[in-house]
Amino acid sequence: MIVQDSSAREASTPIQGSSRRQSIQTVSMLGAATVVAGTKTSALTDDTGSAEPEKVPRRRLGKSEAEISALGIGAHHLGDFANVDEAIQVIHTALDAGINFFDNCSEYYYGLTETILGRALKGRRGEAFLMTKVCTHGRSADIAMKMLEESLRRLKTDYLDLWQIHAISYDNDPELAYAKGAFWRCWIRPMRKVNSPKLSTNQNRG
Repeated sequence: MIVQDSSAREASTPIQGSSRRQSIQTVSMLGAATVVAGTKTSALTDDTGSAEPEKVPRRRLGKSEAEISALGIGAHHLGDFANVDEAIQVIHTALDAGINFFDNCSEYYYGLTETILGRALKGRRGEAFLMTKVCTHGRSADIAMKMLEESLRRLKTDYLDLWQIHAISYDNDPELAYAKGAFWRCWIRPMRKVNSPKLSTNQNRG
């Protein structure tokens, strides 16, 4: 099944299942994270004497050349806000603090969180290390590619920095991912839309 696009929702539209309490909790977590990272604990002074907050530190991602922030934004929480404008404000605050790693998934809120992130990154795509996940689990590479195109459209970009298979959590999931005609076969084809494919094991089986 192809993920339904949610880009038609207005910015002021309340997000399903959200609450003011959830919004406050999410903003509080972001604030706490920036404090821990040092964005509010110390300051740098430029030649004019004005103070600027330190940025969240960067680290190399595995063996790649990519430099990503030590803290990231899990986009599922973007769907918890009372409205889209608040979610976008958190993304902009994160970018300003030096956070560049943004996790997402085509299934989060039926694609809405990808739409929110795409809107928030307008004019700032180069500041973000952008990833999303696809949920195919043995279904064809053709379906995965269609889902990728939909994610790119919602995210308003022509490439991803990282694309993962979501929730590799059972013994036979890797076998399904590598099966003939399945997801991993996408990389046998000429492709310029994703910098790196990976597997994700983040899944609550309870």
